[in-house]
Amino acid sequence: MTEQVFTRSLVFFATLGNLAGSRLRTDVVEVRPRIVHHPSDVVVKVGSPATLSCRAEGTPEPSIEWLRNGQPLEMDKLDSQSRPIVLSEGSLFFLSVVPGRRSQSHEGVYACMARNRAGKATSRNASLYIAALREDFRVQPCDVEVAVGEVAVMNCSPPVGHPEPNATWRKDGVLINNTNPHYTELNGKLIIAPAQKNDSGVYICVASNTVGVRESRAARLSVLGKMNPDSMYRTILAITFFTILSQAVLCWPGYASTIVAGTVLEMKM
Repeated sequence: MTEQVFTRSLVFFATLGNLAGSRLRTDVVEVRPRIVHHPSDVVVKVGSPATLSCRAEGTPEPSIEWLRNGQPLEMDKLDSQSRPIVLSEGSLFFLSVVPGRRSQSHEGVYACMARNRAGKATSRNASLYIAALREDFRVQPCDVEVAVGEVAVMNCSPPVGHPEPNATWRKDGVLINNTNPHYTELNGKLIIAPAQKNDSGVYICVASNTVGVRESRAARLSVLGKMNPDSMYRTILAITFFTILSQAVLCWPGYASTIVAGTVLEMKM
């Protein structure tokens, strides 16, 4: 009798345990994934490693997939040497970034997608750019002449590049201090105000980004001394006279000769 009671008790408690376990399992709440760390844009040189970060939460723990240019990233279609790896937390790791054909290049717009039984969530887009810097300047500087006290503008537009190249200037081989208020660098241009005699020299525009450095051709700035009013008057008068004379020679050669003779005589006197 005692053995039967003991056996029934075991069966009873075992049944209670199974019911409790079943109750606990049904009480687990499934939670849709949530992206807690979104990927960010990266710019990387060819052959360098890169990581697009992604982390998600959810119940059960979500799996991570990646999209490239809006389409699922199909790893098996990528070359084994350049195939990226999805890390344990969900980030996408490139051992060596490569350019190439559109289908094989790593450059593109990426997003991670977290998925579980409760649903899915997609991160913000992030672009992977391959750093570049072309050789040719969009605008090369050219020689400039100004008078003392005027504003001198040395033009320059750096080569196309990513990231956008930074432009600096050298005068006679020495880097110009852009904190000096005498100089203003604006969209690649160098503005010198007011120009002084010692600003004369050879200027070079230098463009640089993570890829490297490019130098423009050399351009000379000549700052000329200002004329005094009397010299300026004589110069203007001479230019005007010879302009009129050139027209007179064409129309009335004899009359023009008389004018020239009279002018020379007056100048001698």
